[in-house]
Amino acid sequence: MDHAEMSRRDSRSKSIAAVFGHYDLYLTGENKMAGSKKYFEYTTDAGDIYAALLDESNTEAVNGADGDYSASSTVKYTIPGNVKLRFGLYANADRTRQIRCVCLTQATYNSLETTAGTIPDPIAASGTLTLVQKSPERLKLLPIAADTGQTDGDDT
Repeated sequence: MDHAEMSRRDSRSKSIAAVFGHYDLYLTGENKMAGSKKYFEYTTDAGDIYAALLDESNTEAVNGADGDYSASSTVKYTIPGNVKLRFGLYANADRTRQIRCVCLTQATYNSLETTAGTIPDPIAASGTLTLVQKSPERLKLLPIAADTGQTDGDDT
């Protein structure tokens, strides 16, 4: 097999890997996908409770074992698209690796510095990750409907 044929095969492999979302694995040999995911009960700042599909180890690192969504839960809806979850951003010492850990309640978010200033590094067994940033919950408000004043044939 000549160099041109090898290059064509390599190009096809990269295309296939990119289509199936395994490009990082193909290039580096390491899988950068999140760990196992499961549903948790997320309480908004307004007190509404929703089911949120989150990375299990990251979420439990700051919230403990609380907040699991279970079969007996009365929560029926997932997070609306206009709600951005509150989280803590953790990084290793040289900031080459960062992970987001969602805070399921406002109380957890408020106490991150004292209760979860550092968390175990899920990849480096003896390492820790330090809280470097907090991001509050953000709610994107819907636009206010207003009449443009254009005549459209109805009374309102």
